Amino acid sequence: MAIRAVLFDLDDTLIEEEGPLLAAFRAACAPVEERHGIPVMDFVGRARVLGRASFQCAPGIEHLRAIDAGTSDLLSSEYDWQAPHAEAMDEWLETYRRDYFVNALREFGVDDMPLAREMIRCFHANRHAHHRVFPEAREVLSTLAARLPLVLVTNGPGAHQRRKLDAVDLASYFADVIVSGEVGISKPSPRMFKAALKAAGVSASEAIMVGNNLPRDIGGAQESGIRGAWVNRGGESANGVRPDWTVSDLRQVLAILDR
Repeated sequence: MAIRAVLFDLDDTLIEEEGPLLAAFRAACAPVEERHGIPVMDFVGRARVLGRASFQCAPGIEHLRAIDAGTSDLLSSEYDWQAPHAEAMDEWLETYRRDYFVNALREFGVDDMPLAREMIRCFHANRHAHHRVFPEAREVLSTLAARLPLVLVTNGPGAHQRRKLDAVDLASYFADVIVSGEVGISKPSPRMFKAALKAAGVSASEAIMVGNNLPRDIGGAQESGIRGAWVNRGGESANGVRPDWTVSDLRQVLAILDR
């Protein structure tokens, strides 16, 4: 069956995620070393551990898990919860953001609320300032978008993922963007892939999914009847899921379409 549409994941497929996230944390938390002598990455590591623990106490934790929201995502985006406990979630989010760095400072024996507020403001300002598109991604998207519809299928809160996309100026390549926070469920759910197929106007056999996460991107796509191209830049072993293709560079996706 000819390929008539390509579905793409975003994080660590088209753009780097962990490195830019750490850069935002490093920029925000630099003052803890300058003012209190705490090694900045030790502080960041502890803040993230404590943040993950606080995240588990969210009144809408089931919804956050369902959309695959990350603990750091909650520091820098606005939300339309569209879920039970929405009012409680708004109140909890305010406390979560206020205490994220406060709790870490206290673990290091520092009581400095003004610094904690400064760090959360700085993190918010820098969260989308360090995103990097993989070197070949823009060229590949441009080539493919001229030939067939592309649909982005990404997990995370809607506003957060769309801000990433805008920050790297990739939105124009896509016929549509499917975000788990807007659908109410995340990959590997068939609902995400069905929404993408509908947006592209093709059947499952006419599309391929390109992504770096084997169970979510490739396994989820295959369960919906969509073939999957696994982006494996690090030469990892495939465990549990057998991709239809494995690529180490997005330019190899062009070769798949030309076969």
